[in-house]
Amino acid sequence: MTGQNTSRAVLTIAVLAAVLALAALVCRKPALNEPPDTPAIPSGPSAGRPDSSYEFASFAIDPDGDSVAIRFSWGDGDMSTWSSFVSSGDTVGATHMWRDTGCYQLRAQARDQEGLTSGWSAAKAVTVARLKWRFGAANTVRPSPAVAFDGTVYVGSSDSCLYAIHPDGTLKWRYQTDHYVKSSPAVAADGTVYVGSSDDHLYAISTSGTLKWRYLVNKRVYSSPAVAADGTVYVGSSDDYLYAINPDGTLKWRYETDGWVYVSPAVTADGTIYAGSYDDHIYAINPDGTLKWRYETDGSVTSSPAVAADGTVYVGSYDDRLYAINPVGTLRWRYETDGSVTSSPAVAADGTVYVGSMDDHLYAFNPDGTLKWRYKTGFGVHSSPAVAADGTVYVGSNDDNVYAINPDGTLKWRYQTGDDVRSSPAVAVDGTVYVGSLDGYLYAFHGDSPLATSPWPKFRHDSRNTGRAGGGR
Repeated sequence: MTGQNTSRAVLTIAVLAAVLALAALVCRKPALNEPPDTPAIPSGPSAGRPDSSYEFASFAIDPDGDSVAIRFSWGDGDMSTWSSFVSSGDTVGATHMWRDTGCYQLRAQARDQEGLTSGWSAAKAVTVARLKWRFGAANTVRPSPAVAFDGTVYVGSSDSCLYAIHPDGTLKWRYQTDHYVKSSPAVAADGTVYVGSSDDHLYAISTSGTLKWRYLVNKRVYSSPAVAADGTVYVGSSDDYLYAINPDGTLKWRYETDGWVYVSPAVTADGTIYAGSYDDHIYAINPDGTLKWRYETDGSVTSSPAVAADGTVYVGSYDDRLYAINPVGTLRWRYETDGSVTSSPAVAADGTVYVGSMDDHLYAFNPDGTLKWRYKTGFGVHSSPAVAADGTVYVGSNDDNVYAINPDGTLKWRYQTGDDVRSSPAVAVDGTVYVGSLDGYLYAFHGDSPLATSPWPKFRHDSRNTGRAGGGR
């Protein structure tokens, strides 16, 4: 009996174990699906500019090995759609364009095929700015910069120096004159840099920063030189003369007016030189130094002329007007603003004429002299506008701001410097916009397109400031 009882007990135990195992199997809960892990911090650039697309990427691991989708929060109130599902751990990319400047916190989130989402990743900071760099001089930067073919930027300062600056904003060299440099430099085809100084000299500086020659006039040279196709350099002086200087630094001729020749001359394709004077006249001078004609305004002419494709000469005056003068010296039209027009006009490809006025506005005129629009800044506009290929108009204002204005007269962006912006912008081939401020800095901004291919798109015609029609960009 004892053996039978033992066998029976063992059987009972085995049956009971089987029953318990079956019960455990029946009662066991299914394993829970877990959400994806928090994605990695997005990778991609840490800096950019508005209105340009940038690509970013992230990935997430799913504990269950499920496929995942990823979306991005761009930090500007916008969010991407969920990506397609990819294998756990695979990278997902997306692009975004910020419209405004600022510092944005970019994050990523993951979702599995069951609809479970992760938390947001740690943030990647992305700085979106117009400013590329700024270069500090020892005093105000009033002149307009010139950009050479190799990208070197030349600009003068009231610290008496001419600066040569690399495209990355570092100093290449500087050349010291004996007084303020308020003249805007011009770069000749061979790279020679011409600039005037308040020490009564016109300077010719080599690309290495050494003096080639300097020419003594009788008074200060505020005028910016123009470089003709044959290499002749034209520049005005406070001694009332317009000078023509040979490329070797010798005098070719000079023409006397009855007032300061403060403004910068313009040279046309046929060699005619246009220059204004404090004697209330705009002059047309033949290449041999003889008078072609002169036109009398009702105020001093401190605006530099711009020449349209049909030969029309546009120039402003202290009498508050913008003048359009026919190539033969007769008036085509004039438009009266509410302030002196010391800004120099620019002419776009469609013939639109842009000019600033000390009445706090940037004006846009149709070729027939009718007003297209005007944009109000916070103070007078002494700076001369520059027109980019996409139609954007860049100009400074005495309200301390640099403005980018759309072709329809609406604001694209503006940037506040530390003082008046009387310098006129230059636009490089890569779209970079260079402009000086009375706060002592030269600023470089991200632009969207190069200088316009138009009859006279900026002060001094082109980025090298040759002041010559057909002088190149």
